[in-house]
Amino acid sequence: MSCSCCPNATWTFDIASFSFQLWAVRDIRESEEITISYLDLSSSYDERKQNLLRLYKFECDCLACKHHPITSSRRKLILDRDSLANIVVKVRMTDLSLPEGHLLGPALERIDICDEEGLHAADVYLAQLHILFLCYVVLGNRVGAEICGRMLLTQKFRLVDPTYPAIYRSELAAVIKILEKSKDVTSYKGWSSRRKS
Repeated sequence: MSCSCCPNATWTFDIASFSFQLWAVRDIRESEEITISYLDLSSSYDERKQNLLRLYKFECDCLACKHHPITSSRRKLILDRDSLANIVVKVRMTDLSLPEGHLLGPALERIDICDEEGLHAADVYLAQLHILFLCYVVLGNRVGAEICGRMLLTQKFRLVDPTYPAIYRSELAAVIKILEKSKDVTSYKGWSSRRKS
């Protein structure tokens, strides 16, 4: 299977069945090659290039690598899990004086960058989806929360991936449990909490 730094699939190893499992992380066109990343997607272009040459003896020619001067700065912004933008979004969830756009704008922008950069297989994509889901929840936006909820359900395979950070696995498990149990996003804790005075 070919390598890409903007892959359309990822894999996990299931200990119970002692098998590798391949998962699509976005829609794959009929004639499109299925690709995975051989490396950690949070690595910089230089690190990815160096490691691919050292470990696999080739240079990646995916879109992210071909256009690395443009993509590197965008990826750095997104791939920093503890970035100021993530902290700001979390603070804005509780600041009732700010308009909705101040909350949704940064969250939607980060999802758009993940989509444009093909970071669907990166751990941070799921973290960004979760943040956007929470934004819609605290705003009481049922349609937005349901759309994000469906997107989160497609990431369910990460619950069995031991390489996925435990804290994110537990957060994802909580969201999925509610979505599968009740199918009603209004039952999620904090529903419409930003609307309450």
